Amino acid sequence: MVSFYGQGTAAKNLTRVTVDGSSNAQDWLKVTSNPKGAASVLSFARIPFSHPAS
Repeated sequence: MVSFYGQGTAAKNLTRVTVDGSSNAQDWLKVTSNPKGAASVLSFARIPFSHPAS
């Protein structure tokens, strides 16, 4: 289906990111830009929401 976008082949460095929808939001996605020379350009971490104590 990449040909639909004018791309003949799949990208080698593409990362698919999926997150919770608004009805199931229990965490957020932290994206960090890594320093030059790191093994990957970006790092991803799923961070649970913290609820204040009542």
